[in-house]
Amino acid sequence: MTVRQRERGGRKPKDREDYEVGYGKPPRAHQFKKGQSGNPKGRPKGRKNDETLIQEMLNEHLPYRENGEEKDGPAIKIVLKRLQMAAMEGNLKAIRIILDLAEQQGLFQGDGDPQSQSRSADSPELLQLVNDIKEQLQIGDKV
Repeated sequence: MTVRQRERGGRKPKDREDYEVGYGKPPRAHQFKKGQSGNPKGRPKGRKNDETLIQEMLNEHLPYRENGEEKDGPAIKIVLKRLQMAAMEGNLKAIRIILDLAEQQGLFQGDGDPQSQSRSADSPELLQLVNDIKEQLQIGDKV
């Protein structure tokens, strides 16, 4: 910066012809005008990501019939009910999915906490049954 530039406030006037064009310094004619964005259209407001869309889909209330009675509930509950019915009919894939979900939720392990004991299914007979089923389904790790 020259002495003259310091005297004028430290900046070159915008209309000077000696402006140096280079990396990160586009020609004046191609620079953004004041108040103009580099991405005028941008991301649309209210656009939802995949996680939000899936969450809304699973929480959407849908009508369903249970024991001849018309009910309304979240989609995830309906899907889990149908999965339960398929497992009860002997569908091995449904049984595998239910056992995996139960294991992920910690229903087959007790840590001594009374709250987890109430929701855990950790009786030796049940654990043996789960291991036998997993062995027959060839799921892998035993509980």
